[in-house]
Amino acid sequence: MFNHIAKEKRLQQLETENRLLRSKLAETVSQTEYIAMMNDIELPSETAGQETMEEAGTND
Repeated sequence: MFNHIAKEKRLQQLETENRLLRSKLAETVSQTEYIAMMNDIELPSETAGQETMEEAGTND
């Protein structure tokens, strides 16, 4: 009637979506780094203040 979604189910949906987005991001970063390597382009490195993907993934 009110299209109510249980909090637990919504949380599970958001976690699944988050994992999918992280996976796509990791693939895109990998492809970008590969293209840069093949074209001999130096990409800027991450700064110390940014969270790396490995650190971000531990919060799941």
